[in-house]
Amino acid sequence: MTKAIKFNLILDGHPVRNLDELRDNFNIEDILSSYRNGLLKRWLETRRLTEEIAELERIPDDDIDAAKALCRIFHGDATNKQIEIAAYPFAFRRREAERLERYENLEIKRKEIILAYHGNYTKLLSSIEERSGDYPFIKSAVAEIFSRYFELYILDARAFYERFIKSHPMVILATLANSDMRPHIAKELSQVKQDMSIAWPDPTLPHIQAFAGETEGYWKDLKPRGTRYLIIQMNDNNLIRNCGIHGEELKADDVNGKFPILDGIDYKSNSSVDKLIYMEV
Repeated sequence: MTKAIKFNLILDGHPVRNLDELRDNFNIEDILSSYRNGLLKRWLETRRLTEEIAELERIPDDDIDAAKALCRIFHGDATNKQIEIAAYPFAFRRREAERLERYENLEIKRKEIILAYHGNYTKLLSSIEERSGDYPFIKSAVAEIFSRYFELYILDARAFYERFIKSHPMVILATLANSDMRPHIAKELSQVKQDMSIAWPDPTLPHIQAFAGETEGYWKDLKPRGTRYLIIQMNDNNLIRNCGIHGEELKADDVNGKFPILDGIDYKSNSSVDKLIYMEV
């Protein structure tokens, strides 16, 4: 029979020839590594240490449990506390690996959420463009932007304004009519009026209403209280106020470029052709 060629294990930087030297230089990291790569078993076989070889067959796969088992096999006098201390690096690594895996999963999930968030916002803007004549939809969409996408809208406010002001002014008017979104229009209200260069009333914007008529020096109860209206434009020398609010007189300078919101409308005019332009909020 060919004689087995003996070799030394390297534990803790020292060559190990027998079990006593193994115990003297016991290093759980090196022992576990030698066990995993098969060197430990071959080292035991060359020394005919059959009892220890049999013990290796019962070692669990888990690193922590394997480290503890190796401590018991080759350091039988170690206390449970010492074994737990020896196995601690593996427990720490496992926790760290699990933490990193959770972090990576959270990071992946975070990116997915951000992409979905931006994607849904973009889809909503496209839907607003496609249904720009549907005021009830636009109204609800603007409310949804505030409730779900407000932080993104703040970053996008100028692009949002430029996207809709010329081609879909109803969207900007609906934003002005929303008390939550109104303060966050990207431009000053006077600039909005200039950018919204429309000959009112515009037949393509059916939700916009117009009234022209002489009121013979009296306040006309144009719209009752209980419904709010965004006042878009009024000619000089006419007056408007919240319905039934005596002593209140809003002139053209108080309306044009200010877009006030009134509760009902009282209107006074000495002209039969001047138009008051407004929309229900």
